[in-house]
Amino acid sequence: MTVFPNVTRNVSMHAAARRDRWRVLRDLLGGLLIVAVWLFLWGWVAVGVVAPLGRTSGRPAAAERVGT
Repeated sequence: MTVFPNVTRNVSMHAAARRDRWRVLRDLLGGLLIVAVWLFLWGWVAVGVVAPLGRTSGRPAAAERVGT
């Protein structure tokens, strides 16, 4: 039985290259998921904190107007 070292090496290199491409794609998608969750959470902060601050706009609150 004859072993062809070049064929074996090429097949293993091809499989390793395919695994590397999937690893890069998985890392990229994982990073994008982290960024998306981070932006989503900061969006909720903007809606929950900044929007109510913008609604006050320097006018006194209803309780303050009643007291004067």
